Amino acid sequence: MTRRSTLFPSTTSVFLIAAFSTATVSAEPLDSKEIYKKVLRGTAWVVNPDSTGTAWIVDRDKKLLITNFHVVAYPDKDRPQNPWIVRKEVKLVFPQFDYGDIVSERKYYRERFDELAIKGKVIATEKNEDLALIEAESLPAGAGELTLTGREPTRKTGPGDRVHSVGNPGASGALWVYTTGTVRAVYKKKFRSEVGSHEFTVLETQAPINPGDSGGPVVNDDGLVVGIVQSGHTNAQLMNLCIHVSELKEFLNNQQNVSDPKSASDYLFSGNAHYDRNDWDLAIADFDKAIKLNPRLADAYCVRGQSYMKKHDYDRAIRDVGEAISLDSDNGLYYCARGEAYHWKKEYSRAVADYNQAITHGYKEPVIYFGRGQCYRLTKQYEWAIADYTRVISMNPIHADAYLKRGWCVGQLGREAEELRDYHKAAQLAGPDTETGRIARKNIRVLD
Repeated sequence: MTRRSTLFPSTTSVFLIAAFSTATVSAEPLDSKEIYKKVLRGTAWVVNPDSTGTAWIVDRDKKLLITNFHVVAYPDKDRPQNPWIVRKEVKLVFPQFDYGDIVSERKYYRERFDELAIKGKVIATEKNEDLALIEAESLPAGAGELTLTGREPTRKTGPGDRVHSVGNPGASGALWVYTTGTVRAVYKKKFRSEVGSHEFTVLETQAPINPGDSGGPVVNDDGLVVGIVQSGHTNAQLMNLCIHVSELKEFLNNQQNVSDPKSASDYLFSGNAHYDRNDWDLAIADFDKAIKLNPRLADAYCVRGQSYMKKHDYDRAIRDVGEAISLDSDNGLYYCARGEAYHWKKEYSRAVADYNQAITHGYKEPVIYFGRGQCYRLTKQYEWAIADYTRVISMNPIHADAYLKRGWCVGQLGREAEELRDYHKAAQLAGPDTETGRIARKNIRVLD
């Protein structure tokens, strides 16, 4: 299945990269205070019911902001095999000033949240590059867009150069926190995060990154955006990742001509957008049009099948994804999708066969091993299930459901110490307000 960069139809205009200005460098770099003031007025705090992050204005006229995909997505508890759903709406809070001085105290904004919060629609996402585009309902009078770095004569950013960012780390009692550091390297990186696989050009820096900073702007000494805060490295010191501005430019370019779909690929984009927003019927209608224009568009069959699966029409899902496989029999993701449909239809042996085919054809994501582990667990093949859950955990050490299910399986084999250990880990990772966390804590109380 091709990489999915989606544009949601709520956007009001065709999106052209030419709309974003580039700027030449000044004779001398700005000092840190000037950079902070410049970046601050374009930065927002993103607040969701269960998470927060940072965004920044990329186009003031269109009221558009950039953040991370993982800031605007949340896990689907009912479908752990396909776990991330894009929010339709987020809340944005912009900095407030007292006689020109920034009000930093988080408590101030919490107490006035209903008054200060502005609605924002999530109108485009790209999970691979971890990017999302938000359209704000309005912007404060003093807010200003940030400018992307361009080609020469702007200064290129590379190892040894200083960068700056403004974010909203959750561990701090303040918002609009300034951070600076040095670029360590610029390179193409392939890695995994909690939302899946990524491959894009990164700015690796030694500037601190904390939860809540995600999505924030990274600027050079001229105050021009050179990257977007993405993640901190949990297994290394002073090694943190930012998305290179070139990936953002490509993301913005990909939105052209999609607001008025005409070609099969346009309808595929639009269908994917509806799919990510849980609008299954609208997604199916767009995939129908894509297939009519190009009957050999395998991706359209696959995601139309996944849309039918969301509607619990598993037979249609299996037929559609089967058609995708007949058009491209080497695509492991297609076997994964059909395996999931068989799984939900409770045809576990067929699901396992498709999951095996997905692995054979190179699609070795945690979703495969988790889905296959579920099938083994439900058919009481506990040792095989444990092996698959263990594989999931090795690939994604924060997968709470894998710990929970593995704990249940080892418990069925009488290995109570391992069972209790896995439940404790699941409870720690899932949090008290999630279904996984509640089940884990209940099981712990029973065992204790």
